Amino acid sequence: MTNTIPASPADLQPEATRKRNFFYAVSNGIFFMFADSLFEPVLVVTALASQLTQSSFLLGLLVPLNAAGWYLPQFLISGYVQNQPRKITVYQRMSLIRVACWLTLALAINLIKAPAMILLSLYLTYTIASVASGIGGLPFLEVISKTVPARRRGEVFAWRLGLGGAAGILASIIVRAVLAPESGIPFPNNYGVLAGGFFLFASLSLLLFNRIDEPPDDAPPPRRTLAEQLKLALGIFRSSANYRLLVTAQALIFFAGSASPFYAIYVQRELGGDPAWIGVYLGVSMAANLLSNVTFGWLSRKVGNQRVLLFGALAGSIMAVLMVAMVAFGPLLNISAETASIMLVPVFFLLGVRGTAVGVSAPSLMMNIIPPDERSLMIGFTQTSMGMVLLVNMLSGLVVDGVGYLALMVVSVAAYLGALVIAARLREKVD
Repeated sequence: MTNTIPASPADLQPEATRKRNFFYAVSNGIFFMFADSLFEPVLVVTALASQLTQSSFLLGLLVPLNAAGWYLPQFLISGYVQNQPRKITVYQRMSLIRVACWLTLALAINLIKAPAMILLSLYLTYTIASVASGIGGLPFLEVISKTVPARRRGEVFAWRLGLGGAAGILASIIVRAVLAPESGIPFPNNYGVLAGGFFLFASLSLLLFNRIDEPPDDAPPPRRTLAEQLKLALGIFRSSANYRLLVTAQALIFFAGSASPFYAIYVQRELGGDPAWIGVYLGVSMAANLLSNVTFGWLSRKVGNQRVLLFGALAGSIMAVLMVAMVAFGPLLNISAETASIMLVPVFFLLGVRGTAVGVSAPSLMMNIIPPDERSLMIGFTQTSMGMVLLVNMLSGLVVDGVGYLALMVVSVAAYLGALVIAARLREKVD
């Protein structure tokens, strides 16, 4: 494989500064993944919401809403961020908003008794915090690209996800203990404890990232209008075959992921599964994250990030096929609730593998394929494009209500297989 990967301003920094920045970037990921595992969107937050509403539409909104808030704003602010000599200042401002939202949500779950008001607080704070994280997301990736040498970008994401996965296993044990009936903590305060832990450790993660020493740009480009940004981005999209393949593969993987919030919900609602299994699934997913990082971090360095993305699409395809089989044949075979719950264990293992593979490869591929002079622009364009896909994913609950779980699972299989084919054609180089 032939790579032409742009250099990074980090190459000009002292070795001690590079090591310190690497440490802060990795530590940020570890603490945030621990926090995120305590109040994980697919399992924990969805389980909380499912006890506050029976609407599949509202439940289907949660995960896409959280992710779309991260992705959607980034192109809209790309001109502003590109014009800033130090991108981390934008990240710092958004950190304050996110911390305020997390604190508000933790207090609401613990202090408010009316289910409807808890649900409203959840969606409002989730939306605001997600948008703030999205505005901070573009500076986050820019800071990584400026402070981590190109050859180590895959490695920094692998360490974040790997050690974060280990921390997530500990968090899953805490989740299982807190949500178990034996804990003695009544609903919704059991979820309030988890939300409080999320607030504390996620806030610490932001504090660590904000200590990174980002070198200022010598001559940031002049700020362009949104129309000028869009015209330039579409031009690069049309001219770069590798970039088009990356965006398409990512979009299909994201679209396929619309089914994942309904894996545990299906078993619990349709087959009588015990919600206490949520802690097990979370632990299995985190263990898969940890184990797969050993492989994917090595693959990223040795054979490139394209192969890692390929493995992610393959894991997603197998996972989706297993869910189609369960939904199609589980009721016919009259499998027990316990058997169905156990059958989800390999599904969530593969979900962890898929998440790790995409998390390690996609950001690194994006940084290495995009021309460095237009990195803010194209990172923003890519992220906002993914956010639009996630908006479509918000309709997954309507699909479940309208035509059932099986239709959603079949669509997920088709999307993963499409991503697998496209990822095989991708090459990690600027063209």
